[in-house]
Amino acid sequence: MKIHIQIPPGSSDLKWIRDHLIEYNKPHIGDIPREQLAALVKDDNGRNIGGISGFIIGDWLQIDLLVIREDYRGKGIGTRLLLALEGTAVDRGCKTSFLDTLDFQAKPFYEKNGYRVVFEKPNFPRTHCCYYLQKPLRAIDKKQVMPGKLLIREATTADFGIAGILFSEENRFHTELLPDIFQVAVPIMTHQWYDGIIENPRKKLYIAEKKGKAVGLILMVLKSNPKDSIFARRNYIFIDEIMVTESCRGQGIGRKLMALARKWAKEKKVRIIELNTWEKSAKARQFYDTMGFKTVRRILRLEL
Repeated sequence: MKIHIQIPPGSSDLKWIRDHLIEYNKPHIGDIPREQLAALVKDDNGRNIGGISGFIIGDWLQIDLLVIREDYRGKGIGTRLLLALEGTAVDRGCKTSFLDTLDFQAKPFYEKNGYRVVFEKPNFPRTHCCYYLQKPLRAIDKKQVMPGKLLIREATTADFGIAGILFSEENRFHTELLPDIFQVAVPIMTHQWYDGIIENPRKKLYIAEKKGKAVGLILMVLKSNPKDSIFARRNYIFIDEIMVTESCRGQGIGRKLMALARKWAKEKKVRIIELNTWEKSAKARQFYDTMGFKTVRRILRLEL
């Protein structure tokens, strides 16, 4: 008997090792196929912007590669690709997603998307650290995908660019409607302000997407009256912002966003949802009326 070291090994020898290990495993785990999958995002000219790949084995999704072209980073594309692969895995019965990343790569991004470190490999490949992360895949990932390819998901820090576009459209709408009150804000928000929303457990920001394009959002805040206030002590959900892009209004997206406010209120055992609206926003007031909102306060103005 003699040991033969091969660098590199022959393909037939690798196949022999793999096949014999699979045969040994079969009595214990059965014949579980390994299914590869990938997703790509392309620009209008058909050029690749980003991509993700991985494989499914049993109840697990393992993500191998995720890359976004540098000039398209920070626009939420990575999050959409991740959700696409996770959603496909859920459709195939997966319960957990697993991946690894180096310390200079995308650990914060994955953590913002629900992944948690379960193991660390220091000094890999020499001076860096490799992190192994996993995330439970729940049925809600499937239910978020609605008819007409509408996706409503909780925003992450990676959605700064997408949220900025939506907030800017709403800012322009208010500036045109009420030019004596609003003005076009450039920039519409800072990273510090936006990250403060994402990291605050008393705030929720959801983004609606249709066919890969952001079409609406809702920003909610869990508020409480202080003990020493003249107002009665109470908790309530305040809708700080809700909007749907002009081209997608009348398709029920606003109602689905509002349903998230009701759901969060129920989770927090809150019985009141409040919001502000402008007198000139006739369509918005009509929408709120159909949703059951009642006017409880008015702000009056005297122009001299």
